[in-house]
Amino acid sequence: STTPPTTPATAPPESPSVESLAVSSGTDLVKDGDGGFSILDTAPNSHKFKLTMFQPTDPKLFFKTVRNEIKLLQSSLPSGIWVKGFEDRMDLFSVMIRGPEKTPYEDGLFFFDFQLSADYPKAPPLCHYVSYCSDRLNPNLYEDGKVCVSLLGTWSGKGTEVWTVISNLLQVIV
Repeated sequence: STTPPTTPATAPPESPSVESLAVSSGTDLVKDGDGGFSILDTAPNSHKFKLTMFQPTDPKLFFKTVRNEIKLLQSSLPSGIWVKGFEDRMDLFSVMIRGPEKTPYEDGLFFFDFQLSADYPKAPPLCHYVSYCSDRLNPNLYEDGKVCVSLLGTWSGKGTEVWTVISNLLQVIV
């Protein structure tokens, strides 16, 4: 018997599901309506990386890391940040951040799509900023979706500012 090839919409049959890796039950939000982590059945077609092929180079390390990422996101997201994972694409996450009070970004909603790299956690995730404005909102966020942050490897940095194998998605988000 042969294993069907991985397509953008399916994970390899031997892959554990996001839900089986999750600590909480079902797709319920872990926190209240002020932020939290949830799992949806399928990634939306609008996700920037939905149509990309994905096959982890080290599946065992990848799935172990995703399990730890989910636990961390479930327990440690600050209020005002919502993260969604997807049952059919364990490599994809969508993030919504509400702008903090008493800042120029107060009550603004900022959307990001992430894809964990095939070498994750050895390499940083890919990040796309979903821009709903025609001007540059922040020096690190571009209208075309580019996010310039040293932790993502898209800007220079040193020490804890750069991605290492022990970095995580929560660090990038906050």
